Amino acid sequence: MPQNATQSWPQTTDGVTDWETVFEDPEKGLIPLIAQAHTPQALRDCAVVTINMLFTRDSDAGDIAKLTAELHELAPDDADEARTGQIRGVISLLLRQIKEDRIESAREFLEKKKQEAEATGAAEAGDGQPPAQAGTALSGGPASATATARPNRRTARKQRKPSLKQRRAETAPWVSWAVAAALIGAIGLGGWVYLKGDNGDNTAAQVWVKLAAGTVSKQLPNKAWSITSVKKGDDETIVVEILITDKTHVNQIKSIRRIHRIDFLKTICPVKGPGIIRMTEAGWSLWLNLNSETGKLTGGTCKY
Repeated sequence: MPQNATQSWPQTTDGVTDWETVFEDPEKGLIPLIAQAHTPQALRDCAVVTINMLFTRDSDAGDIAKLTAELHELAPDDADEARTGQIRGVISLLLRQIKEDRIESAREFLEKKKQEAEATGAAEAGDGQPPAQAGTALSGGPASATATARPNRRTARKQRKPSLKQRRAETAPWVSWAVAAALIGAIGLGGWVYLKGDNGDNTAAQVWVKLAAGTVSKQLPNKAWSITSVKKGDDETIVVEILITDKTHVNQIKSIRRIHRIDFLKTICPVKGPGIIRMTEAGWSLWLNLNSETGKLTGGTCKY
């Protein structure tokens, strides 16, 4: 992750990370962005990328591996698309559990900081007392409040280990995966880069590849149009290769001068939803290539 990844994380007025915005912002939030995926596999892969962005400490490797395996078990490659909504709900609940724990950790940090400031102030006030008064306290006599003041330190919360499989009897079968919760204490400060996309960053590219695959597939007119590959191209470009096997459509495209064939792309470029907006704002673009079985028909950038 880039060293400056945390610089653009939103902050509260108290100077700590605004986790509510990080997770819930309608345009930039982790949860709305992942919700743009429309297949179990895309949801799973976006969740895995997100976990890797949030878990950044060396000691987190075991938790990442465990949670990644559980996500693959939740949404295997052959997962029924009818479960997409359920899986989306599981992942959203998981992320909200993470969010709540980060908010609580930030609150505890601020409380500890306040107590330490109060203790420092009390100690400085004690240094100004007359020697006799300080001596009385040391000899066992009536000690002043300032001399004996100690910060009221709270016992640290026991951090829960991450798992998707903590079950509760009262939950429905698919919800039990999400009881989810516990990704909790090991979450390090990741980077807003997941949303903004750091130029040349492979992790950001993975996010936009999944987004492109899901959104472009929804625009294809029929089964004779299929995506054969989605990958990062040169610079900050996601390239989608589309194969057209419908001979009528192929002949229709071929009958038009090459300079005008690009107009066909307008019908299959994804709509300008929150995910596409974030991708373009991050400096990434989407390039589509239309191919027949014998060669390339046309290609170009989706304009937004």
